Amino acid sequence: MTTPAILETVERLGFTLRSDGDAIRIEGPKDRLTPDIVSELKIGKPQILAWLRDLADAEQVPLTDMQTAYLLGREEALELGGVSSHVFHEFEGDWDIPRLEAAFQRVIDRHDALRMRIAGDGARVLPRGRVRAQIPVIDARGAEGEARRAAIREGMSHQVMHTARVPLVEMRALRTDRGMSLFVSHDGLVIDGLSMCLFFRELVTFYRTPAVDLPPLGTGFAELSREMLPAADTLPAIRARQYWQEAAPKLPPAPALPLAADPARIDRPASERHTIRVAPAIWAAFRAAAAEVGLSPSAALGAAFCEVLSLWSGGADFTLNTTFANRPPVHPDAFAVIGNFTQPLPVPFRHGARTARERGLAFREALMTGLDHRSISGVEILQTLARPGEGTLRLPVTFNCAIDAPVDGACGSALAALGERVFAVSQTPQVWLNTFVLEVDDGLEIEIDAVAGLFPEGLVADFTAAYDRLIAHLADAAAWERDSFALLPERSVATRARVNDTQADIPLALVQDAFLARAAETPDAVALITAEGEITYGTLARRASAIAAWLAGRGDQSGKLVGVLMEKGWEQVAAALGILIAGGAYLPVAADLPPARIAEILVSAEAEFLLVQQQTARHVPPGFAQDRCLTVTGALDATPAAVPERRAEEQDALAYVLFTSGSTGKPKGVMVTHRNAVNLVADINARFAIGPDDRLFGISAFNFDLSVWDIFGALSAGAALVLPREADRLSPEAWAAQAGGAGVTAWNSVPAVAGMLLDAGLPPTLRLVLMSGDKVPMDLALALDAVEGLTVMSLGGPTETTVWNVLHPVNGLRPEAVRVPYGGPNRNNRLYVLDAHGRRCPDWVAGELHAAGAGVAKGYWKDPERTRASFFWHEALGERLYATGDVCFWRPDGVLEILGRTDFQFKINGLRVELSEIETRLAAHPAVEQAVACAVPGANGARLACAYVASGGVSDQELAAYLGESLPDYMVPGHFEAMEALPLTANGKVDRKTLIAALSVPNSVSGATSRPPQGDVEQALAAIWSDILKTDIRDATLDFAAFGGTSLAAVRIVSEIARRFGKRIAVRDFNRVATIEALARHLDAASAAGTAAE
Repeated sequence: MTTPAILETVERLGFTLRSDGDAIRIEGPKDRLTPDIVSELKIGKPQILAWLRDLADAEQVPLTDMQTAYLLGREEALELGGVSSHVFHEFEGDWDIPRLEAAFQRVIDRHDALRMRIAGDGARVLPRGRVRAQIPVIDARGAEGEARRAAIREGMSHQVMHTARVPLVEMRALRTDRGMSLFVSHDGLVIDGLSMCLFFRELVTFYRTPAVDLPPLGTGFAELSREMLPAADTLPAIRARQYWQEAAPKLPPAPALPLAADPARIDRPASERHTIRVAPAIWAAFRAAAAEVGLSPSAALGAAFCEVLSLWSGGADFTLNTTFANRPPVHPDAFAVIGNFTQPLPVPFRHGARTARERGLAFREALMTGLDHRSISGVEILQTLARPGEGTLRLPVTFNCAIDAPVDGACGSALAALGERVFAVSQTPQVWLNTFVLEVDDGLEIEIDAVAGLFPEGLVADFTAAYDRLIAHLADAAAWERDSFALLPERSVATRARVNDTQADIPLALVQDAFLARAAETPDAVALITAEGEITYGTLARRASAIAAWLAGRGDQSGKLVGVLMEKGWEQVAAALGILIAGGAYLPVAADLPPARIAEILVSAEAEFLLVQQQTARHVPPGFAQDRCLTVTGALDATPAAVPERRAEEQDALAYVLFTSGSTGKPKGVMVTHRNAVNLVADINARFAIGPDDRLFGISAFNFDLSVWDIFGALSAGAALVLPREADRLSPEAWAAQAGGAGVTAWNSVPAVAGMLLDAGLPPTLRLVLMSGDKVPMDLALALDAVEGLTVMSLGGPTETTVWNVLHPVNGLRPEAVRVPYGGPNRNNRLYVLDAHGRRCPDWVAGELHAAGAGVAKGYWKDPERTRASFFWHEALGERLYATGDVCFWRPDGVLEILGRTDFQFKINGLRVELSEIETRLAAHPAVEQAVACAVPGANGARLACAYVASGGVSDQELAAYLGESLPDYMVPGHFEAMEALPLTANGKVDRKTLIAALSVPNSVSGATSRPPQGDVEQALAAIWSDILKTDIRDATLDFAAFGGTSLAAVRIVSEIARRFGKRIAVRDFNRVATIEALARHLDAASAAGTAAE
């Protein structure tokens, strides 16, 4: 073994070697000292002593901030840590290895960074000649050649070289039957991106021309690194700190790329590379176009990268982590020295500008402004962005481009000169997506390394292809004047076109026409079944016609709203039909609303007439004239109205208006036309073969849009609608009894109500269950799917899209599924997921769902401003759209998934939280039946709390631990509340407002009043916190963030706890118990259990 190899081996085992005269002193655990190590130490003793003396005599060089950060990144406790900053290359070619080894030696001797031995307290530079270059050759000619190649690639591509190794560069050669391979691995501690180019350029130069002598360097990394030490309080440094402190609150967060896994749960991160090769002609045209619009090549490539990143981040503003070569301008050879000079620089990208050119210029301006304030290190800049109470502004997407640097020759060309590079990959601690731009001859190579398994399958490949296409687009200067670009993969575009190909004929009729035709054809068929008896189609038609005649006798009702103030009963159905026959639109008003609310709706609707029942007449608002009210009773009778010839334009008349709660507190009336409703009924009836033999159960309230299909779906098909009594509307046992007695075949309700029926007992005749209005819990979906012969569907869509415009079968879900997919559009409807700038989102990328097609309502009654805000024409799509407020994403197979609502989205510590994801995960717990997460307001911002219904005993700690297995720390609620049942609105949806009020708790982790640390454990923890956070910890109940804690400080505290207490705590657990009080309890509990808190 070589001397460096021996030292590396013993240090990995925990030993430290020191020279003591002519002896080697060994410090460390003697039980690990094997005979082989002792033998190696004896054999190599003279060389080892000389090495140790050289190290002792060498001047210690302080580490730069970036080197320190890279060393910290090797800590496994850190998210996506446990790795080094590292690059691996695999070449094919034919080399004279002794000659290549000699060239390697000359590069080592020329650059002091390659002779640095790095430790946590600094580095020492060994003298020239002391570090020997080696390139071992493995002869694997024969059957094992490819296996050996794969093994070497596997071992070297993501290796973490021990810092005792000198140099932090490894080269190996392999001979196989197909030729020779060369493997090169180098660590970012000593070689940054620009230095990589210098390393390979000089290696090739010395190899090709052994006699050449390059001009000696007048400086080295050790000297230059001293110039990179943290700036003193000079005026430029003070101004830089002030600039970044003021900029910190204004900087947007990191790009919100879709993730397939929690980064904190990827234990051994490895990278996968995606490569773009830009042809010389396109690269030349791109540079010319960039210059024409006022951008340097680097700035133009960065701006283009941000355009793609914006699309894959849902259009939100973000901050990109760029890098620059911080080579101090103290010597003309500064750009010829190998070392780690890289510094991070956060650059915001905002999409507010109208054109790509304007956004590119803004990006360039932000970049230059940042560079103007680099008198402090990039690491200090990032630490400045760690805002107390809001966590650290993590920037895990990095863009590295040094093509404008003053270095001779293209970097990629230096690599190509060594051989054909057949494989390469890099990794950097805590970085999700790392992009490198290299010039190769006259073209360009862009390498994008992504953490394997972190992103959904295919996402990075699509992202890379889009960047490639955009560069080609922007090779034309005119393209920079565009706002958006066609960057979605053709595969995605084709899949969505297929999914949205729902066109079908819409019957030319009004929504009541099919009922009137049935009444004429089969007047004795049963239309309604109530607790009091049955009503035939003929009878219902006569009563509806009598209502129509009463209205017609009081004027033309065309375009007018007629109120229906009734409880559940046949009268509601007759009233709706009568109003429609008279040419008006019906307006359902719940009789149990507060009187002021009833009056407000009727006034907003400008309703002249009101239909009531005998028992609801008392709810008529004061001042509403009695002669404008009709009490609907069984005594009404008239000749049934005929079905007249229809003109297409009549379908645009209003059929009904439903008033829903508005975000402003004022109810808004959704205007639904006959065409909207006829399309819905025709689709659902045909899709599920609804016919005269069917019996539908009308459980939904009349002012809830599910009742639209209950009524018109049944009566258009000649089926019967079963109506429960008002008194039984909340009695599942009564529903089950009535549904069983009537032979109900189809059920339509929100999932919670369907679950109640399941518990009470499904009627044996039931063949169809439609659930909508809320997410379908997986346990309910699986239970219904298990019922033989039962078709189960999940449907969705706001009132503004006419009951439903999206659906998905529940039957046949995969057992591992965590939620029921949202699905795809129904007949004559189309769906688009758009980002904040109206662009179609790529697969997996969340955006707001927009609806188009025959289901989109006319707008809001007498509210043009709100109508314009939600219903609009989209030029690129050529469609009128409705913005649903649902947050969705497309899967590659063309199925929509829903994440929640835009108004259920909020942030904790600057991190976005989707409440629906917490709910889905918690509901999967065996003891949890239902769960709802809420953002509970507090003095210092919102905190997560969760209400749940449990089938068995389960503690808050158990639930937190369960969620912690699959969710990031910040998404685990700090408060859980067990309830016998979740509060529901009148329409059967979860009442979130009531829940938030019930879950409001003091905004502290422990809920305790302030007190000092007590006991040995708390006081020891307080001492650790005080030392690391540089503040006096006097309150055991305050949150870590209140003391200015950052993620880096958390890692250090965790490490110190492990050292002092012998117990290792995962960083995610620390964040959850982030007070002295809670942390002490956590440690005590771990001790009691006899296991380390991991």
